Amino acid sequence: MRRVRPLRRSLTRNLLRTGVFTIAPLIALCTFSNLSYSSSSATAVADPTVWSLAWSDEFNGPNGSAPDSSKWSFDIGGNGWGNNELETYTNRLVNADLEGGSLVIKALKESFTGTDGISRNYTSARLLTRNKFTQTFGRFEARIKLPFGQGIWPAFWMLGDIWLAELR
Repeated sequence: MRRVRPLRRSLTRNLLRTGVFTIAPLIALCTFSNLSYSSSSATAVADPTVWSLAWSDEFNGPNGSAPDSSKWSFDIGGNGWGNNELETYTNRLVNADLEGGSLVIKALKESFTGTDGISRNYTSARLLTRNKFTQTFGRFEARIKLPFGQGIWPAFWMLGDIWLAELR
């Protein structure tokens, strides 16, 4: 008698195989017009009418296209990034593209040698806004669908200019 796998398990295996990471369809930053910290401003923070949109990306380009290069750039390479990562990050559309109003980042099992000459058995994409946008204070929002499972470590980091200065 054949056993039927539960749907959740087969979906998990499919995610592990494809490594799909979807940011859909909004990343937005809103700023608050009054940056003083008093009891009256604390009340105002809860009021959405005092916020103004400073930056957003709706990922509404054509399917199969690259993310907006005026907002995003790519970290490229396979040097492990300080924590022994096993993939090479690329700027290829097979690793990061727009699909149905979402940014889709895919980890693929494939032999690949990057422009840095490092060969790895996995590829993915690493996008950032460095030198394109920076913000110190505000309200940051993102809707993200992440894969899960052993060996999967998707991340959405917000690292400011101070952190970047420490790397230099």
